[in-house]
Amino acid sequence: MYNNRTAILFISFVLLWVQLILAQPDLNTERLMHGIKVYADASKPYLYYYEPGDLLFAHDSEQKPDLKFIQMRYTGTRAAGDQGIKRFRSLVRFRVVMDAPTRDTLRTVKQRLASRNTRIELRPLPIRRIRAVLVYTPIYPDPDAEAEVTVLPEGYFDATDEAGYGDRDVFWQERNYTLRLDNFTSQALWDAFSQGKILLSVGYAFWADGIAPEVSELSFSGTPELVAEMQKRFSQLNDSTQVDSTGSEAKMTSHIVKASAFEITVDVQQWPDLLQKVDINERIPPGYAALDVYCFDFNNELRPDLYAKRVEIKAVGVGKDTVFMHLTFRYKHPDIYAQNVRFPYAVRLDQPFWYRIIEIDKDGELFQSDWIERASWTEIVDVTTPRDRLEKTVVSDTLETNN
Repeated sequence: MYNNRTAILFISFVLLWVQLILAQPDLNTERLMHGIKVYADASKPYLYYYEPGDLLFAHDSEQKPDLKFIQMRYTGTRAAGDQGIKRFRSLVRFRVVMDAPTRDTLRTVKQRLASRNTRIELRPLPIRRIRAVLVYTPIYPDPDAEAEVTVLPEGYFDATDEAGYGDRDVFWQERNYTLRLDNFTSQALWDAFSQGKILLSVGYAFWADGIAPEVSELSFSGTPELVAEMQKRFSQLNDSTQVDSTGSEAKMTSHIVKASAFEITVDVQQWPDLLQKVDINERIPPGYAALDVYCFDFNNELRPDLYAKRVEIKAVGVGKDTVFMHLTFRYKHPDIYAQNVRFPYAVRLDQPFWYRIIEIDKDGELFQSDWIERASWTEIVDVTTPRDRLEKTVVSDTLETNN
């Protein structure tokens, strides 16, 4: 049974978003103030938005790269009947920090804006999505050796704690980037790492909802291979999503408002523990990424009636006890459409896991699904609202509007 105290806390948390008014940044009003871009709201003369800061690769206190390449090898189990079959569930995971404007800088910007209006609100630009492209190049000791540039599959940015969410007045501070690798890509990258050093180039872009700019020029930076891949993946998403403008005559669309790149040099001779091989057969060690959970309800504007979606997951621990985890997708952060599940205790891989979905709609109503059983730990858990239920929601909303 769903815990009443958890339900109350969850509802209280979600209802904070009910007070939010749909933002309408006018992307034609861009101005540079104290080194940051600022945009005016289309309908509220006192409201302004500022752009996100640059993303930087994070290091720990000893300047060690905050990156892990984990090659998780699965050789099958007797219970599953696939003993002897090798599968790799490898991943690359690294931390980024945002070089956001300081509070002093934001205070100075507000003071300049206040010359036009005594009441000024300066908020982070509402970000619809963040995407990244990764390419890597081996660094050989021989300067004449020709290195091949390899494009990696796309991953996702994940907020693992409150530092990854921010609030109404400031952007988030840090996030992790995670990407899964198939067997072939994993082995190729492992071989490149094992040779000593590689250069990992990361290109990224922020999309924001706003009044469409009259002139939209995309400019990407980085190596030729990185720029080409960014143009391929990012350009098709620009101005591709129409957003409900709640009665405004101007159309709200999703546009790239910032694009940049950074590089990561990984030296495994200096930091050999950046590479790990973990053999998993009948159990997953604590703290290792077990499942990827996806929810596109907020990212793709599928459920305007929804304020939050909580996913509860349970699995069988090695001591036959039940291990619980939960995560939440939030209306205020549509850019987070995937999250990683890392159980605090070891869980049995040869046993199924279960999950259920808890939704809070704009009226504070609670919807809770039954527990859903899954036998395979290699599948993505997609909790996006199914198409048939979306169609019923649209019909219901239409009937309410007509009445």
